Amino acid sequence: MIVLDKLKDIMRFELKVFYVYMPFLEPLYNLKFVDKVSNKMGIKIEILTPPKKMVKKRLLKDGLPYRRARWCTYLKSRPLRDLLRRKIVDLMAVGDRIWEAGKRFRRLAFKVLKDRLSEGKKVYPVAPLTIVDIISLVRKTGLIHPDYLNGAIRVSCYYCPYKPIYELYLLKPDVEDLGLIEEVMRREYKKWYSRYCNFEEFRRYALWRFTPSVAASFLRGKRFIEDKEEEIIDLKHIEEMNSYPWLNEVKAPILSLNSMKLLLKSLIG
Repeated sequence: MIVLDKLKDIMRFELKVFYVYMPFLEPLYNLKFVDKVSNKMGIKIEILTPPKKMVKKRLLKDGLPYRRARWCTYLKSRPLRDLLRRKIVDLMAVGDRIWEAGKRFRRLAFKVLKDRLSEGKKVYPVAPLTIVDIISLVRKTGLIHPDYLNGAIRVSCYYCPYKPIYELYLLKPDVEDLGLIEEVMRREYKKWYSRYCNFEEFRRYALWRFTPSVAASFLRGKRFIEDKEEEIIDLKHIEEMNSYPWLNEVKAPILSLNSMKLLLKSLIG
């Protein structure tokens, strides 16, 4: 949003900003942060949300989202796709960057090399930026999400299946109905996981993030490691390491676009 707002200085377009809030799974403080961003930048942010009844029905039927079956992603992206379908917006900006993951690198690297940061009705305004670029921009604007300051490496729903387990301990489950989540956990544990572990292990290791067979393998690994490890990294240390770049100036070389293209060519071969 910062990049797009700056881009308006050299291009004429109307910027419409939407935020999709996921009921029951997402921290309520995310909504407060969205309001803070809106006020600080002077940009109206419209809140969209999937129907609560639909989300609750999926939770009770299918359990919490897990890897390989993130039904939440469909419900969260559908309101955005509807904006394109109803022609409320002409183009949608996607915040993917080439340096985030292997799949994104393979998908976006050639776009950066060819100066074509668009595909169909999607544009990728931050595709070439590094994490240092992103942190610098956000710090200058004074809009650091509290999850980063509390030691998280990404911002997501609290009950995101791709959360590393330490984030579930570092962050607060500030969701709107913890009683519902407890009911959902007990239901899915009884239905799919009870043959592999007890409920306390299911909850402690957030085994809902995996399919039952993968959860069983994960649990065996955890038990083996806990029996063998000699040194434990405590949560405070993880929090300090992950929040450090957001709280302190990160000194790193600034790559020009041409330098980055040369780097990309060498990596692609």
